[in-house]
Amino acid sequence: MQNLVYFTDATQLFSSALAAWRNNIDVGTGHSKGIEFLYEKDGERLTARIAYTLSKTDRVFPNMNAGEAFPAKFDRTHILNATVEYILSKKSNREIGLTSLFTFQSGHRETVAAGSFSGHLLKDEKTLDVDWFTTTNNYQMPDYIRWDIGAYIKWEEARYTSMLNLGIYNVLNRHNPYTITYDGETREWKQISLLPIMPSLSYRIQF
Repeated sequence: MQNLVYFTDATQLFSSALAAWRNNIDVGTGHSKGIEFLYEKDGERLTARIAYTLSKTDRVFPNMNAGEAFPAKFDRTHILNATVEYILSKKSNREIGLTSLFTFQSGHRETVAAGSFSGHLLKDEKTLDVDWFTTTNNYQMPDYIRWDIGAYIKWEEARYTSMLNLGIYNVLNRHNPYTITYDGETREWKQISLLPIMPSLSYRIQF
């Protein structure tokens, strides 16, 4: 990949300095390689699909990371998705079935401080703790793992088709990481998660 653009100072993204945005970008290259596998089964009762990707993606910018290659933010070594649908009962105008979805993804990359050291301001005896960073995107977030299950009833009328779905999102109740934030008071990186285990109910009509 050629002519990739990186905004080097995200703190100025929404400020008055945005008019000079050209001074805050770096242009570089990227490399991505990988292999994908896909298996599908389409039977009378059982339908299944399994997809797996093994990949590696990096970036090279002359003015970042001392010009050395570093992992892209969404570089995920492993991505596995599996879906299964099984029909329990099927009649001329009614169908009852079960569904399941499982996903596993390697954690994406973030740039975090690798440590800290003490320093002094000029003409000031007060000691300050200063964070130091090693490389760009030096930290890999925890893996993302989620399993959803559901059941449905579908029936057909003369002019429309109805479907009632009952599901459970994130059955394992795994607190998957969405992002991390830095607490300036405790000087610690903290993980932020979004959705725990959650039931769902939906009704849909198709004309």
